[in-house]
Amino acid sequence: MGNPLSPLCAEIFMDNLEHTIHDHPLSQRFLYWFRYVDDIICCFTGSNRQLHSFLNFINAIHPKIKFTLEEEMENSINFLDLRIKKVDKKHSFSIYHKPSHTDTVIHNSSVHPIQQKMSSFNSMVHRLVNLPLSKVDFNKEKNIIMQIASNNKYRPELINSLINKKLYKRAVSEVYPLIKEKSIFNVLTYMGTPSLKLKSFLASYKLNISFRTTNNIGKIIKNNKSKINKNQMCGVYKINCGSCEKFYIGRTFRNFQIRLSEHKRSFEKKKTDSHYANHLIDENHKFSSEFEILYRENKGSKLNLLESLQINKFKNSGLLLNSQLDVNTSPLLNMFNKNVSRSD
Repeated sequence: MGNPLSPLCAEIFMDNLEHTIHDHPLSQRFLYWFRYVDDIICCFTGSNRQLHSFLNFINAIHPKIKFTLEEEMENSINFLDLRIKKVDKKHSFSIYHKPSHTDTVIHNSSVHPIQQKMSSFNSMVHRLVNLPLSKVDFNKEKNIIMQIASNNKYRPELINSLINKKLYKRAVSEVYPLIKEKSIFNVLTYMGTPSLKLKSFLASYKLNISFRTTNNIGKIIKNNKSKINKNQMCGVYKINCGSCEKFYIGRTFRNFQIRLSEHKRSFEKKKTDSHYANHLIDENHKFSSEFEILYRENKGSKLNLLESLQINKFKNSGLLLNSQLDVNTSPLLNMFNKNVSRSD
């Protein structure tokens, strides 16, 4: 959130602050000091009085930076998602779940790419196999993950397979370190099975595909202050005949209201510059002011492609009023439309 430079500036500030902190004589009493963003874990070997004296010192360095102190209880302390215990002068680790923790993840029945649905489990399993957990703590956390999966209707075999793959990958990387190459991904909207087939097709051309979904938080939370009337948008539209089931698909760079008014004017003045109006005049049918927005888009190349997509989809239905049906005869477009029609 905020300016992209904010994290870098914050890190520079904290690094400078830590140099001042480590100049204090009591800093020699720290066995270790580790910081993650603004959370710090340290092991202090001095007295309790010295610790609070040191806290007063670091809180006096800058008027807007205040540190709070949380001490271990019963030889245990929580840091981020870790619970660290002191056992026989050594540290043991387990995974800490906050009281607010829930088992809410993307449900298996949700129409999301499998990669997105598995992302939460990938994160949980990655943490599970990479932390130095005891066998008891490992199995305890594994059972929690399995329970979360069960509550969201995921098969246990899927989680077991993911754990085994992570363990195998970790073992191999320790023996044969690999140099990872940065991958470039192209983003497509996820539409179920057709999207997966399209990804498989593009993979043969060495194109990496990732998906985005349409049911994101922006579609749920609306800003009423900036609400735009649909008539003022532009894109691809579908307008039905007022007397029969036939319809016309078109695209416009201007807003829909202007384009529909042109269709209506052609109908009323009996002009031949609109295929939609020609149908109404020839069949003595009624004009309909109701229309459906198929896509909202203002970029020319995308607009033409989206119009072609819809025309190809309905060109064999017998209901399309467009005269030019073969707008784009791309085999890829036809394959995609075939899959879309089958899934509708």
